[in-house]
Amino acid sequence: LHYERLLAYNYYNEFIEYLRKEFSLKKTKNINILEIGPGVGNLCMVFQKELNIKKLNYCLIDFSEAIIFSALNLMYHVPNAKFVLPHEVNAKNVIKNEGNITFITPEQINKLPKNKFDIGINTNSFHEMSKEIINNYFRMMRKVLKNKNLLFTVNRVEKAMDLITGRSVNT
Repeated sequence: LHYERLLAYNYYNEFIEYLRKEFSLKKTKNINILEIGPGVGNLCMVFQKELNIKKLNYCLIDFSEAIIFSALNLMYHVPNAKFVLPHEVNAKNVIKNEGNITFITPEQINKLPKNKFDIGINTNSFHEMSKEIINNYFRMMRKVLKNKNLLFTVNRVEKAMDLITGRSVNT
């Protein structure tokens, strides 16, 4: 197995106990997950394969240049899912509770419905963003996550920053 796939399974194994405590997984028929910066979609693939939930809806936010890699990876590993690509997204089909995997770009986050997602995820991408962008994502998650929700985030504590502009610096 590839390192990033193993890492996704490790994150899933760390997170599953919290899911079991918050949601009765045997009775739950519908969970909505929002992931920011999914890479090639390995964590989405693991959730799709391991959680036995009839309508697991997964929304991935990433740059359009990166979505092609996660979309192709997920279409290969989860061929029976219903896929919604960024050019197909509108306010009605972002999350339709039909077991979709939806891809959106950061410019489309205003189309996300309020109080819709049970779980928010970000692993290993906030350290690539400026503080302002990270704050915008947290504001967005406060709007789109339900009152009863879980947030799973794994990021470095520190990153190289330009102290004048507040932007990340290439090291």
